[in-house]
Amino acid sequence: FVKGLQTLYEAGCRVFVEIGPKKALQGLADNVLGDDATVSTLFTNHPKLGDVVTFNHALCGLYAAGHGIGAKDESQAGSGRSETGGQTLAAGPQTLAEPPVEPESSVKSPVSGSHAATAPPSEDAINELGHVFADFLAKGYEIFSGQPRPRASGSGPDPITTEQPVVVTGAGLGLPGGDRVFGDDKVPSLLGGEQLIDTIPVKYRQRVTDKKITRLVKSEAGGGHFETIDSQADVIKLAGRAGKIDLAEEFGFPADRIAALDQASKLAIGAGIDALRDAGIPLVMHYKDTTTGSKLPDRWLLPEAYRDTTGVIFASAFPGLDGTMEEVEKFYEAEIVKQRLDDYRTLQARLAELGGSDLLAEELQHRIHELEHQLEMNPYVFNRRFLFQCVSMGHAQMAEYIGARGPNTQLNAACASTTQAVAVAEDWIRTGRCERVLIVSGDDVTSDHLLEWIGSGFLAVGAAATDEIVEEAAVPFDRRRHGMILGMGAAAIVVEKAAGAAERGIQPIAEVLSTETANSAFHGSRLDPSHIRFVMEDLIAKAERQWGIDRHEIAAKTVFVSHETYTPARGGSAQAEVDALRFVFGDSADHIIVANTKGYTGHAMGVGVEDVLAIKALETGIVPPVPNFKEADPDLGNLHLSQGGSYPIEYGLRLGAGFGSQISMTLYRHVPALTGMHPEPDELGYETRLVDAARWQQWLADVTGHAEPDIEIERRTLRVADQGPPAEAPQVGRRRPLVAPQASGIG
Repeated sequence: FVKGLQTLYEAGCRVFVEIGPKKALQGLADNVLGDDATVSTLFTNHPKLGDVVTFNHALCGLYAAGHGIGAKDESQAGSGRSETGGQTLAAGPQTLAEPPVEPESSVKSPVSGSHAATAPPSEDAINELGHVFADFLAKGYEIFSGQPRPRASGSGPDPITTEQPVVVTGAGLGLPGGDRVFGDDKVPSLLGGEQLIDTIPVKYRQRVTDKKITRLVKSEAGGGHFETIDSQADVIKLAGRAGKIDLAEEFGFPADRIAALDQASKLAIGAGIDALRDAGIPLVMHYKDTTTGSKLPDRWLLPEAYRDTTGVIFASAFPGLDGTMEEVEKFYEAEIVKQRLDDYRTLQARLAELGGSDLLAEELQHRIHELEHQLEMNPYVFNRRFLFQCVSMGHAQMAEYIGARGPNTQLNAACASTTQAVAVAEDWIRTGRCERVLIVSGDDVTSDHLLEWIGSGFLAVGAAATDEIVEEAAVPFDRRRHGMILGMGAAAIVVEKAAGAAERGIQPIAEVLSTETANSAFHGSRLDPSHIRFVMEDLIAKAERQWGIDRHEIAAKTVFVSHETYTPARGGSAQAEVDALRFVFGDSADHIIVANTKGYTGHAMGVGVEDVLAIKALETGIVPPVPNFKEADPDLGNLHLSQGGSYPIEYGLRLGAGFGSQISMTLYRHVPALTGMHPEPDELGYETRLVDAARWQQWLADVTGHAEPDIEIERRTLRVADQGPPAEAPQVGRRRPLVAPQASGIG
């Protein structure tokens, strides 16, 4: 590369422009040729300055080096071409032509009949002009090509407009910290800003140290270097870790089926059961016919009317991995014991041949006996349910448990998975694939089996904090942010047609006004601010078109539930999210309330803790404070960070981003209670949103076949109390038409 620079210099080149991100090559060229004052080295794109600003700087550098448009050389006037046909460039800086003197306009300003000074346009005016120009270009494209314009986010056409938005009627949440993952105290603790991050046991820190990680260390100037970790002082020390979860004890899940579940599936199923209860969707006892004509109780399932019209989406970034690693660990632990046993036996035989000491022989026999006992007490036997654990099956296992026969899938958009699932659920409902969707999500990368591996991975890419004090590490939007903390969690959301909630006499929590999901096609671990802002613009513009809202009017009534992971400021999520808010909302972005949960829970990966927070914040009117904020970042500008407590919010804007350039967003609107009051965090549940008791009872009677059905909550599960076989046939939902099988062949 250096030789190439020198060759170009000797050939007369004096301007060197780096095309690409950052300025590594420009810096090298400057080091090689910088002693010559006639040499200019330029870079065109750097994240610190931003792509547009850096590019403009490069243009200025080119002009200063003589490659600009100035006065024409009189000798070339008329042709503007050299003898070879190429455009002539001046050897040195060109002189700008003096602009022609404009005659004084006869048009006067209405102010005192004279010319008025032109005030600089406001940011709102600039944004509005930008939207007008964008619409102009879009319309021009349509006229010229005869085709509708391509959408900026790449997410396809607007969804089919219906009379009512899709609604959210329930949510469930499982969090790290405490004795148990699930409990009625989880939503109140999150809304109240309870710190759930704790220290990592020393033995797991040592396991990370033993990995001999080569870590990328980023500098404030945007560069970085690699270093090898060989001390516990340099590994992660904080995480949000799970308490106990027992699906059989807590939720009544069949104990004999738990062995087939991975940790992520257990978490998702628990949250799903809680979400159904919150939505007022009970399970009912189904009966099966016997050969004698009698009926026997079978199992608890969704009402028959709901089974074919309920879809399930499982969102997880690391599904099946915990079970896989657990099985691998068990196998190799047994193999290591057997290898040690073989070594001791070989040594014992050799000692006997050589006539070694009796004391050494006795010690060897003692150790052999210990290892034999260990193998006898803990023999390794392959888990015959291994495939069910390692394959992503949380969606199928949830559906099987509740009897949901609608569309069913798993989504992995990394850390944007749950937010993307809301968009897919909306699409399913609007296109008639189902009438409601139960979204369930679970991830536990801080488990005993995964912490050392996933933690090492984030350390290696320079994204993890190594602090021992949580208040110094979990600092979202703070100028001091420098690395994320791993976490875990479970979340579930019930999304359905508004008519479905009305049928049960239940008032929804919120309406889903708009969703967007896209991929920036940019980088494995970094965000593309220039694309994210247009995804948010599409989200808000679509909501304005469909529901008649105005972005500037709703800003002060909106809570923005951020993705912010408090990773290093350069290339981190905070800057990209704030830039998008300012691009879309202009000066009104200063009035949006900004919230964050990762400062309390750590990063729960694909789990939508933030999605549930957006819903529950709207329901209660309470927003948790942004934790540990001390030093404002001037690059982020004036942010309205939540201080905690009650806020007059009516809209929730959620942004989820994930590895692989994944980006998804949702906009919710609160459905206010008839009383005009928000429930307290410890009073949440479908009962507070039951607005038509008569309709509720009639719906229960219709779907159960019982004249006077009773509701019960058994092990966190909402059920219709079993009264035996129903006297009347329960209401049956729609079923897909049966198609006679046809012969098929290959050929």
